[in-house]
Amino acid sequence: MNLNIGNFTSNTTNDNNAKSNTVTSNTTNSNAATSNTSGNINVNNNTVTISGATAATALAVLKNMLVGDTFSGHITNIKGNDIILQLNNGMSFPATLLGSSNLSVGQNITFMINNNSNNKISIKPLMLDQQELVIVNRALEASNLPFSENNVQLVKQLLMQNMSIDTNTLNNLSKEINKFSSANIDTIVSLSKLDIPITEENIKQFEAYKSYEHSISNDMNTLSKSFGDFLSSSLNKNGINDAVNLSQKLIDILYNTNTSSANNSNMNTNSNINDSNINNGNANNSMNTVDINKALLSEQGNNMAGNSENNAESINKFISTQSRKDLAQNMIETFGKEASFGVVEDLKSGNLSAKSLLENINQLVKDNPMLNKDGLDKLFQSKEFSEIIRMIVRDKMRITPENVKNSDGIKEFYKRVREDVSHLSDVASQSDKESSFSKSLDGLKNNIDFMNDLNKNMSYFQLPIKFSAGDAESELYVFTNKKKSSDKTDTLSALLHLDMENLGPLDVFIKLAGKNISTNFCLESENMLDFVYSHIDQLNSKLESLGYNVNFEMTVREDDKLGIDFVQDFLDQSKSAFIPSQFIFDTKA
Repeated sequence: MNLNIGNFTSNTTNDNNAKSNTVTSNTTNSNAATSNTSGNINVNNNTVTISGATAATALAVLKNMLVGDTFSGHITNIKGNDIILQLNNGMSFPATLLGSSNLSVGQNITFMINNNSNNKISIKPLMLDQQELVIVNRALEASNLPFSENNVQLVKQLLMQNMSIDTNTLNNLSKEINKFSSANIDTIVSLSKLDIPITEENIKQFEAYKSYEHSISNDMNTLSKSFGDFLSSSLNKNGINDAVNLSQKLIDILYNTNTSSANNSNMNTNSNINDSNINNGNANNSMNTVDINKALLSEQGNNMAGNSENNAESINKFISTQSRKDLAQNMIETFGKEASFGVVEDLKSGNLSAKSLLENINQLVKDNPMLNKDGLDKLFQSKEFSEIIRMIVRDKMRITPENVKNSDGIKEFYKRVREDVSHLSDVASQSDKESSFSKSLDGLKNNIDFMNDLNKNMSYFQLPIKFSAGDAESELYVFTNKKKSSDKTDTLSALLHLDMENLGPLDVFIKLAGKNISTNFCLESENMLDFVYSHIDQLNSKLESLGYNVNFEMTVREDDKLGIDFVQDFLDQSKSAFIPSQFIFDTKA
């Protein structure tokens, strides 16, 4: 609908006359007498009354605009039918609303000049999509960027995420979009908002997080499965000695049994996960949130899996009797019955650790320089050998519930794993940087680095937990901006996500207000809900011993719910009030 501004004349040089004469004209009568400095603008039955000194300036602004030009007004005050409209140049003038309106303080209204001739100005309000298009056009024009599909989407994404559309931002991100042409524009904008470097690796990681493919546990499983093929490839390319040396380096690095071997990699292991970034102080509520989650993890571990044992777990806990027999037969065929007798007997009984078994295999290879390569190749590629490597990776790259409870346990865990992965990556790349093993190491390293960057602005980390009877994947989300984390807040919200082998996915939503805790357990089935409920008193006692008052709720996950959505449920929580900060892997956040 067109909005009519009827027969105005303006004299911007006569301020005294403008201040002393206020005349209201009816825009439906084009012959009505008007003052040089006053008048009414009928806008959909709403009249904007321009009078006094503001009239000359306001009318001059409108008279100098061309058809198609737009201007915006910001409503700064509403009292009854009277409002104050502030233009972008800072000038304000009153408006009287003659008809009903849904206007509110803080609202921005954009108008377009529909006609401007013969002292008659006609304007019309733009709908939201039209206003957005006007803003996009202005932003691109101001930045000297072409009106292309990518650039339009860039501006729209910035607006959606409440980010600046200034010239520097648009030009810089436009270059990144051209550089990474296959990446989603919203991913590039999100990385910029999170203050995460826009690289090929970080783009892949962000996309993985969006599509539920970000699990560190999955990266570790891929690592375990690919190691046998890596040794097999080295065996066939470089011979037996090279393969067994690589196998031994895995033990040396992960168990730190030969520091000179591990440290001779000439690898820069500065992972940027340093103490100064990790230990930044935060609000008491934030620290309490992690205490609560540690209690939850502790109780989950004790109730579902028993107490964690020492690192040297016997293989009979995780490798079946039949698999041990198959591996024993494979070793007899490869090394001979007499040479492998002692190891085979221990293997059948299950009374040795995965580390000891791999060390024995390495020693048998060294003691048999004329060993048949085909037999060893078969051993490396067997599923039983892959299980041994999985146990070793589990042994050294998962965290126990006891270490989660330790105030520095999470920090030290990630520092150690990141350093170990860096050393292994260097060793692997020297042998075959294109191997699946090398790529899986890079993927794990990039995942940790991405989490590190992500924690500059918000609190999130994954915890691959090792229980005595199985493994679990844990993720902790704290819905807060770290820039504001030092401020006292009344309420803090967090989510603890667990993937348990027996329980399945479990989400625990937590709200903390002082010493009052509200929790909502979301489980996969009624049976699992009953199981958790039967142990809830133990968790309640634990939290009460820490001084908290707790309220528990439990629900069954709806069939159409996939659980936590990293982008929608976590990142989007901060869209309306994003301020960058500099915290990294702060376990107190």
